[in-house]
Amino acid sequence: MSKRGMNIYKRKDGRWEGRYIKSNINGKKQYGYIYAKTYSEVKEKLINKINQSAMTTDKKTEKILFKESAESWLMSIRNNLKETSVIKYENILIKHIYPVFSNREIEDVTDTEIEVFLNGLLIKNSSGDRNLAPATVSTVLTVFKGIFRYTSKNKGIKLPDLTGIYIKSAPVIVKSLEIHEQSKLNTYLCSNISLKNIGILLCMYTGMRIGEVCALKWENIHLDKRYISIESTVQRIRHRNASDHKTKIIITDPKSLSSIRDIPIPDIIYDILSEIKQNKDVYLLSGKADKIPEPRALQNHFKTVLKHCDINDINFHILRHTFATRCIEAGVDAKSLSEILGHACVNITLNRYVHPSMEIKRKNINLFSNFITVR
Repeated sequence: MSKRGMNIYKRKDGRWEGRYIKSNINGKKQYGYIYAKTYSEVKEKLINKINQSAMTTDKKTEKILFKESAESWLMSIRNNLKETSVIKYENILIKHIYPVFSNREIEDVTDTEIEVFLNGLLIKNSSGDRNLAPATVSTVLTVFKGIFRYTSKNKGIKLPDLTGIYIKSAPVIVKSLEIHEQSKLNTYLCSNISLKNIGILLCMYTGMRIGEVCALKWENIHLDKRYISIESTVQRIRHRNASDHKTKIIITDPKSLSSIRDIPIPDIIYDILSEIKQNKDVYLLSGKADKIPEPRALQNHFKTVLKHCDINDINFHILRHTFATRCIEAGVDAKSLSEILGHACVNITLNRYVHPSMEIKRKNINLFSNFITVR
C-alpha cells in the first residue's frame, strides 16, 4: 500500500520503503531506497535525502571562475613548496595566464584551447626570439595541470587532465669560453685579487652557480680537508605582499637535493683562500657577517671584468658551462663531474653542459682507428 504524493510503500514484512531518484543519466533513472519501521520515519529520511541530492546537484552546476580555482590551488600547495617556487607560479599566473583566462569559467576552458595558447607563447617575435623559452612554457603547462587536477578533485568538476599536451624542447647550446679567453680572464683575476674576483675564480674552477657562491660563508670552506660544502643559495625574489613589485634577497636551500654537495678545492683556489681566511660567520664575497652578497652585483662586476679583458659580453652562467667542458676535455669522468656540478644524474651533465670540440672528436675517432689497425 502506498501513500499519495511520495514514493513510500508498506512492504509485506511490515516495514516502510521510500524510493528516490539517485541519478538520471541520458534519461535512464537510477533509484535509491530507504527503509524504516513507520511511514513518518521513512518520509523524514526521504525528504532529507532528496534535499541532499538537490544540494549536490546545485554544487555540481556551480560556475567557478578560473582565477578562483587558481588561487585555491596556490593556497593548497603553499606549505609544501619553497617560497621561490610559489613566487614563480604566482608570476606565471599574473604575467601569462590571468590576462587570458582570469574571468573565464574553468569548465569552459578546453585542452585544445590551452594547447593553442601554449604554442602561442613559443612563437618567435619580430626579432627572431621566442616569446618564452620552452622550459618556461613547460612550467606554464605544469601550473595548468595543477589547477585542473585540484579543481577536479575538490569541486567535483570533470576537467581535461592535459596529459596529451607536450612542449617540444629544442636542445639549448650554451657557449663556453675559448681556452685563450679563459686564460686571459684567469690572468686578470689572479693579478687583481679581490673578494668578487675570487667569487668569479671559484665559479670558473668549481662550476658553482652564482647563488651558491654568494651564499658561501667561511664555515662552508674547510681548508684543513680542502673542500667546500654547498648548503644554500642566494636569490632575489618578488615580495609576495608588495604592490609595487619590490624584491628581496633570501637565502634558501639549493636548487635540488643533488645540489647539496661537497666540492674539492683546486690548488690555485686553496692558496688564495688560505691567505684571506676569516671568521666562520663571515660571507666570503662581502667580508662581513651581516651583509649578504648580491648575485646581481657580482654579475655586474663580471661584465666590468670582461671589458678589462676585452672579452665579448657573456652570461655569468657560462663559467659553469666552461668548467664542465674543460673537465671533459681533460679526461674527468662524467660521474665525478656530475656530482661536482650537483646534477641528479649523469645524463643531465652530458646533454646540457658538455659539448666536445671537433678536436676532441677527432682525437677519439683516431683512438678507434688506431685500435683497429693494431689488431
